[in-house]
Amino acid sequence: MSLISQIFFAIVITSFTGTIALAIWSIFQNVLSSWNPDLVYRMLRCVCLLYILPVGYILVQLTVGDGYMRSDSLWQMNFSAAGITVFLYLSLEFIWAFQTVRGIIRYIRQGLRWRAFIRCSVPEENETVIKEFNLVKEELGVRRNIRLYRNKGFGSAMITGIFRCSIILPNGEFTREQLRVIFFHELTHYKSYDLLYKLLGMFVGVVHHWNPFSKNLLKLLTEWSEYDCDRKAIAAMYGEMTAKGYFKTIMVTMRHTPETHGGDYIFSMLYENQGSLERRIDYMKKYIEIKKAGKLASAVLIAAFILTSVTTAYAAGSGVADVQDTIYRGTESTSSVSDIVMEEGMIFIPADEDHSYEELVYANPEAEIIMPALDEGEIASFEWEVPPDTRYVSSFISLDKGQKVAVSCIAVPASSEYWIGIMNSLGDVWYYSGKSSLAYDFSVNANGRYRVLVQNKSTVDITATGNYRYYTP
Repeated sequence: MSLISQIFFAIVITSFTGTIALAIWSIFQNVLSSWNPDLVYRMLRCVCLLYILPVGYILVQLTVGDGYMRSDSLWQMNFSAAGITVFLYLSLEFIWAFQTVRGIIRYIRQGLRWRAFIRCSVPEENETVIKEFNLVKEELGVRRNIRLYRNKGFGSAMITGIFRCSIILPNGEFTREQLRVIFFHELTHYKSYDLLYKLLGMFVGVVHHWNPFSKNLLKLLTEWSEYDCDRKAIAAMYGEMTAKGYFKTIMVTMRHTPETHGGDYIFSMLYENQGSLERRIDYMKKYIEIKKAGKLASAVLIAAFILTSVTTAYAAGSGVADVQDTIYRGTESTSSVSDIVMEEGMIFIPADEDHSYEELVYANPEAEIIMPALDEGEIASFEWEVPPDTRYVSSFISLDKGQKVAVSCIAVPASSEYWIGIMNSLGDVWYYSGKSSLAYDFSVNANGRYRVLVQNKSTVDITATGNYRYYTP
């Protein structure tokens, strides 16, 4: 058949290779995270490359049947099919080509809209900001000319572009500490080639659009690039700022920034939304607690990962072995039963065992500001309409060990059973169960961020009216 047919066949095998690699990565993600979190992002990058490089296809062609034949000093590709097989194969080729072109056009349109938005940016004119930017570039060893802009339409600092990189700041005044965190973060993205891998992730999504498993790759690359960037930026600022200070600076800088959800385009933001920042903080807390594996061990594991992925795909592509699709779930997640002091009548449910509700509702998402608006001793009131088997949770409040959270609630109808309690950032829950009027104080035993919750355990809707406050006894 034609060269186009061979390209399509190569893409099918490559898609299978990448999917096998992604499945293996998913299986061992929890294990690697508990041993050496650095490896998770490195192996995810390998997954991305295995979706692009036709390693499995080349192995199949070189070793199975009449894959490649030597003729007149040229490598010629052979592929035979007849009858209905030809029709079906050509139909699949046409559908794939049509959807691929459609995806490319979509990204081109998105890129043109993005360029129009970027044109509204103006070069940074503040000499102090420019001086600090150049100083951070020098400290990180970045020699490339990266432009610095301002754009009033942006709510968060970001880096964009691959061949012509730019860092764009939102309007507003920043302290020297805030500027250094911004520049260290964005320039670390540049040094790690994160935007290049994001572009490759977009390419995978376009070429392998028919593969449902590849559609999540770009999201995973974006998420883990932020984890990796935070880790490297904090390490680069060692002696100047701790991890706690780093994230606190981001929180203060982005306090009044509206939440956004970055589209599929080539940029990385300092702050996208609360959920992503919470995950970044949780990752860093786990990372600090884990002793990193050596570089040699990391290299060996990555090589073994690639070999396993390619070997499995080769075996399936050549018909030698079946693909094993049973996924091992990894290690159990750890819970923090001691975060809240257990009192008489209180019940604790670890996050990985909690199946007590069908829906989790963030009661006041517009107030989900990372730095809590609630001051110590200040009372926050709520009135929530909670359906059956639903949990309503408040905004996060940052608490220190030794502090207490006083929660009181009245539920109507009075005969309905419900819970009031506390949930930490991992999803672990401490609660009391009852009816009508409930009021309890929860004693905090570990620094962290917590939410107040009300959960309806009855079969009818309830109206939960109450308040909460935290204080130091």
